[in-house]
Amino acid sequence: MNMMKRLPFAFIALLAVILIPLQDVRAMTNKPTDLVPSSRVYEEVMYLSEGQFLSSDDANKFLPDAPMTRAHAAMMIGAALELNGKPRWTKFSDVPSSNRASGYIQSAVDAGVISGYADGTFKPNNTLNRGEMAMLFSRLDGNSIPNADRAGKYLMNQGIALGVTPSDFGSKQLMKRGDFAVFLTRTINPTFRLEGVMLAPETMYVKEGTRPALNVRKGPSTKYAVVTTAPAGKRLSVFKKNGQWSFVEVDGKYGFVHSSYLTKTEQSVTESDETPVVPEQPTPPAPQPPAPEQTKPVPPATNNADLAYLATRLVALDPGHGGKDPGAVGYGYAEKTATLAIAKYANEYFKQSPIQTMMTRTDDRFLELWEIGAMANARNASLFVSIHINSAASSSATGLESYSMKASSAGLERARMLSKYMQNRMVEAWPLPNRGVKTANFQVLRDTKMPAVLLEMGFINNKRDNYYIRTASEQKKMGRAVYLGTLDYYYHYEGRKGITSLYDAVGAKPSKRLY
Repeated sequence: MNMMKRLPFAFIALLAVILIPLQDVRAMTNKPTDLVPSSRVYEEVMYLSEGQFLSSDDANKFLPDAPMTRAHAAMMIGAALELNGKPRWTKFSDVPSSNRASGYIQSAVDAGVISGYADGTFKPNNTLNRGEMAMLFSRLDGNSIPNADRAGKYLMNQGIALGVTPSDFGSKQLMKRGDFAVFLTRTINPTFRLEGVMLAPETMYVKEGTRPALNVRKGPSTKYAVVTTAPAGKRLSVFKKNGQWSFVEVDGKYGFVHSSYLTKTEQSVTESDETPVVPEQPTPPAPQPPAPEQTKPVPPATNNADLAYLATRLVALDPGHGGKDPGAVGYGYAEKTATLAIAKYANEYFKQSPIQTMMTRTDDRFLELWEIGAMANARNASLFVSIHINSAASSSATGLESYSMKASSAGLERARMLSKYMQNRMVEAWPLPNRGVKTANFQVLRDTKMPAVLLEMGFINNKRDNYYIRTASEQKKMGRAVYLGTLDYYYHYEGRKGITSLYDAVGAKPSKRLY
């Protein structure tokens, strides 16, 4: 009699699993020797190698064109999340503790990142398909999407992966190891994404008592090099979490910090919010007291009637957005940061003239639109300049444009003229396309009782525009443009010809007459 027929079916299935040879899954501690810099996956694989996040059947080769198995995927994701990878018991009948991937597989299951099959197996040697990969990475990116096709579209929208066609992610196609490495790198580190960092940031601070300064690293592990440091109290832009690490921007540099050193509460030792967060480090404008106490004393009377006239003028500078409203975000940089920096640079130029100024905000605070107009009206401002950064569905949109209300009165006609001179100086400051002078029914233009303009200074989601928007030296040029546009308006439209000394002081000349 055949004794196998008497064995329970479950035992037979388990025995069959045990008898199936398992791959020699292992973590790679050496740099792969089978890749050259010209390889399409070289940069991403080497990034993962630096953090020792790679897994392979070969101690020295990554084998980018080989199939990506579920066991290797679990090991690489588990390593990237710093999960417990020590081999041990798992809930899956086909993953014994002798499998080197067992620890990472069970830890990833416990963390809710991966799952097995309804029959109690994990199928570690099966090749991962693109749909399974998409669902894994959507969870890793903080947006768990249980449907393969929708998860694939999510990765495409986030710049993590391309589809096999623009409309088809190819969920059923099998994964190669090199492609998996590329997509994992882009999920972990948004600077690798196809459109760069386009996530909305959250403001957080380095906790008081952090000594020495907090290291900001190239990747989410102490194995990665330090790119910069952040002292206690430093304000950071935090975009996403990767396990116990947070992906942040500090002073224009991206990297990872351990989340345990961060807090949402502003610290008493924090640096001033007045410093624009930009890649360069020139001397920023001096901090300003909050509006409305910002205006400088009226200068002594002068024999120059035009300069004396300007001493009676008050220009309201409105840095768009702020606080809980970041405005448009592109490549990890928020509109509210750029507008505040540009407005402060403009204010520094106005300080060299008799013209009075007020700023609707001097720090990262939120104002309702109606409050902005009310502030300018309450101070009887002479001109109102609202500073904004554009955005569009397409990253190819580019250029500079300015707005006023459609002219139907003398005051609105003055606004249109101010808009023309502002537009002329903006195009002079940054070599971006001139999108022209336009009209719009924006609330901040509608609510103000003085000539008012709204300036759109480039498209934040266009890579070339973004460089000018976020770079301190270029922000300063645009601040100068706002100042010179104001002088041009008074010089040409209001006929104040006695103000040429103000141009001389900043190395400029009056523009050509534009009407």
